[in-house]
Amino acid sequence: MYVCPPVRQFRRSAVAAPHTEDIKAENRKPINLFFLGSGAIALPTLAALHNAPDIDVIGCTTQPDRPVGRKRQLAPTPVGAWCAEHGLDILKPDSVNKPEFLNGLSGLSIDFILVFSFGQILKSDLLNLPRRECLNIHASLLPRYRGASPIQGAILGNEEKTGISFMRVVAALDAGPVFDRRELKLTGTETAASLEEQLAQLAAGSVCNVIYRIDDGLLSAVPQPDAEATYAGKISKGDGQIDWQRPAEEIDRLIRAFNPWPGAWFILDAGRKARRITVTQGKVTPGNTATPGTVVQADKHVWRVQCGRDQYQILKLIPAGKPEMPGPEFLRGCQLQPGLDRL
Repeated sequence: MYVCPPVRQFRRSAVAAPHTEDIKAENRKPINLFFLGSGAIALPTLAALHNAPDIDVIGCTTQPDRPVGRKRQLAPTPVGAWCAEHGLDILKPDSVNKPEFLNGLSGLSIDFILVFSFGQILKSDLLNLPRRECLNIHASLLPRYRGASPIQGAILGNEEKTGISFMRVVAALDAGPVFDRRELKLTGTETAASLEEQLAQLAAGSVCNVIYRIDDGLLSAVPQPDAEATYAGKISKGDGQIDWQRPAEEIDRLIRAFNPWPGAWFILDAGRKARRITVTQGKVTPGNTATPGTVVQADKHVWRVQCGRDQYQILKLIPAGKPEMPGPEFLRGCQLQPGLDRL
């Protein structure tokens, strides 16, 4: 779980932040920091900043509330919800580049603006406000996986490692020079959810150290090698459709990368009606005995499907409108014929 303790006001003694890297400083002038964030990955970092002895979070901004769920009720971002739970003021402008928002910030003495999973493009007037830096935390080892979906990109790309990058915000997307990185080795079993949690803690544990060192002039921004850049764009629900013609290893990466959202799915057209099935867990098994998409085993123990290379065993799934269940449990109410039924 994210380290986001329940507190009612900004009191450092009440905020249990994640473990942070040690840094010694004597007679340091407090650093005034303004925070821009929206996603859950930013919550441990926000807690760490409020717990830091020489950092004053003088303001916090998130995206406006959005309609969610079937009833389309307005709901805050994770950062907005966390601040509301703790009785903290937070701004929710539809654009941080509008004059009325910028005028409010111009009266503050801002040393750093820190951006983490925010969701708006920052223009030059805002970038030029802080005395020291406008800093962004990006969930990849830049220049790899610039863009909106770096966590999913690292899983889909079968990377051996990923991490976080602390970069200067510039006009071009995730192209600013990098002050520091933290690496994380991957096991090949991560889902987007579990990897996001690991990277959230990694960022929270190092953010204060990085800010102190930048403020002390101990870190310099190093330009990214643009020729090595790769991109991970926005993901849509349609991107999660499973193509059984692909190798089983590739399908497994898709399932892990899109768990929990948007989910990796297929349409099961068997029985009375077609159903959408979201696969949440499975494993690759050797074998090339049938046409891709063919059900090769479906009993009370195992559900396996032939892929373009090797086979995939469906361990857990979510039928449309129902809770998650083991694959064989689903088959109790949906009889499939191995060798005949295809997905």
